[in-house]
Amino acid sequence: MKEAFDKLEDGFRWIESYTNLEKKADEVKRFYRPDRMFTLLELFQNPQNKFRSIHLAGSKGKGSTAALVASGLQEKGYRTGLYTSPHLLCYQERIRINLALLDDTVYLNQINRMHNVLLNYPDRNLPGGNDPTTFELLTLLAFLIFEAQECRWAVVETGLGGRLDATNTLFPELCIITPIEKEHTNWLGNTIREIAGEKAGIIKQETPVIFASQQDEALSVLKETAALRNAAFKYIPDCFDIMNGTLSRDGTSGDLFRKAGGEKVSVFLRMIGEIQLSNAAAALTALETLFPGENPDVWIKGFSHALLPGRMQILSRHPLIAADGAHTPRSLGMAIHDFFRLEEDGKGILLFACGDDKNADEMAAIACRAFKRIVITTPGYFKKSNPRKVKSIFDGIHDNVSLIEDPVEAFKTILESAPDSPVLVAGSFFLAGEIIGLYQKI
Repeated sequence: MKEAFDKLEDGFRWIESYTNLEKKADEVKRFYRPDRMFTLLELFQNPQNKFRSIHLAGSKGKGSTAALVASGLQEKGYRTGLYTSPHLLCYQERIRINLALLDDTVYLNQINRMHNVLLNYPDRNLPGGNDPTTFELLTLLAFLIFEAQECRWAVVETGLGGRLDATNTLFPELCIITPIEKEHTNWLGNTIREIAGEKAGIIKQETPVIFASQQDEALSVLKETAALRNAAFKYIPDCFDIMNGTLSRDGTSGDLFRKAGGEKVSVFLRMIGEIQLSNAAAALTALETLFPGENPDVWIKGFSHALLPGRMQILSRHPLIAADGAHTPRSLGMAIHDFFRLEEDGKGILLFACGDDKNADEMAAIACRAFKRIVITTPGYFKKSNPRKVKSIFDGIHDNVSLIEDPVEAFKTILESAPDSPVLVAGSFFLAGEIIGLYQKI
């Protein structure tokens, strides 16, 4: 076996050669083993304990909220790591320092270090099976890079769920749980209560936690868990009223009114979407909990620099072409609403794909009311999907639905057949990444 990789793509190919649950949506829960992740970390002297951390879980908004928190910490002068998933164009996107990608050698050096240690690990006898998963290795890579880069803080989002997630090996200073929806039912459960129980698994003993707006069923589970672990919590709808939200093709602006005292905090965000104001309220509450008495201007200034690809990302202004990773009914509805606030003619085209583990029926009901034409495709090579089944669902509601299975061909066909029409790409982060990468080459 090769002892070191010369090219970064070979290193990531090695990581991806392990069980990759992002690609194999039908794998069973036995692959999720925190004890295996703890063993991996111990082999590297527990890098997760070398920096202070903030841990996020939730169904929607955790990546954007994480980027806002990280940008605020950077503005205050802290060297800050950010770990998010999935990536759109390259694995390096998942692991950033001060919101920026690093030189390829930084990633490669740590991958070679991991490879060398695991190559020489006796019998490779890790708990729960002989091999780690791809996500466990990526999480280990992030923690090693944050340690090597001497990060003071790291903001880390879960990959899936929370209780059994590889990132739940952190002992954070604070946790954030963003809105919870019905998702990943194969792993997390069939009810909001069961899913909330898995997400609540990141709440630590006597560690403050911030709850974004939740359905009543989810909120009751989160509060129960916080009480059980003596974790002080703040619920964003009890802290702020969000008003005067305005969207443009440059970003999002609005006002956060404190319910205690009525003070107005005005924000501008480069990320587009009304939900981003709620994410900003959660990020602000988290930072003010950790740094009581700090002037909020430092956090607000930091928020104005935060940007994460694939969140209502504008590819073309005229005509409007946007890509969004929305992949749940609620998030797709929000993305469509925001899209038509930016483009009011109501004659848009939707390029849509989703994985087998997504709720295509509910998303079809939402999307078919909004678009004059819908093109169904696949969410790239990364996700198991059945585009023919998805098309049949859309066909039952809409009379102008076509199927072009190759996403590149689908997008090019839309541009050629309707060059002046606004286009929204949605349903999958992997589809968004595919189209963003293609558009950058056009």
